[in-house]
Amino acid sequence: LGKKDSQIKNGFVRLFPISTKILKKINLILPFVSSTSEVNNCNFNKNDIDLFVKSYLKNYKKIKKIVESENSEEFTNANFYLVLQPFYTPKKKLPDYSDILNKKNKEVYYENYFYFISEVLKSDFCKKNTCLNLTGLFNSLENENPMIYQNLDDIKNAYLVDPIHFTDRGNDFVASIILKNIF
Repeated sequence: LGKKDSQIKNGFVRLFPISTKILKKINLILPFVSSTSEVNNCNFNKNDIDLFVKSYLKNYKKIKKIVESENSEEFTNANFYLVLQPFYTPKKKLPDYSDILNKKNKEVYYENYFYFISEVLKSDFCKKNTCLNLTGLFNSLENENPMIYQNLDDIKNAYLVDPIHFTDRGNDFVASIILKNIF
C-alpha cells in the first residue's frame, strides 16, 4: 500500500474497529482494510455479532441525537426512523456471489445476518424508536424472479441486481413501502 492508502486504511480501522473485525471475518474484505491473506471462512461468533449490534445501535443513537439537535423550525416535527435494508434470501438456490457470499460461508452468513437483525429489533433502541424491518421485503416477490440474472429475458422488470443492490424499480418499490410506513 502507498502512504495515502495506508493512512486511509488506518483511519478506517481506527474509526470502525468493530465493523472492520466483522468485515474481515465474513470475507467482505475491502482492499484498503486488509489483504486477501487475512481472509478466513466466516468464523465469527454470536459475541462478535453482539458487539457489532452494540456498535451499530450506538452509531444510530448518535445520528438520532444529531437529528434532534438540528430540529430547527423546518424540522420541528421530524421523526427518526431506522430502516433495516432489504436483503433478498430466496428459497431457491442462489447463484454464487463473488467474495460476498461464497459457497463456504453463505449459510453461516444468513444465519448470522438474521441473528443480527433480531438483536437489533429487540433492542431498547427499537423499543423506543421506530425501526422498520424491511429485510424480507423482496422475498414476497419470490415468484417474480426479482434479480436481474434470474430472468435475463426480462431484466427491465428486475428489482435487484444481486441480493442487496436495487435497480431503479427496486428503489421505487422500497421507497413506496417506506412512505406507506411513515405516513
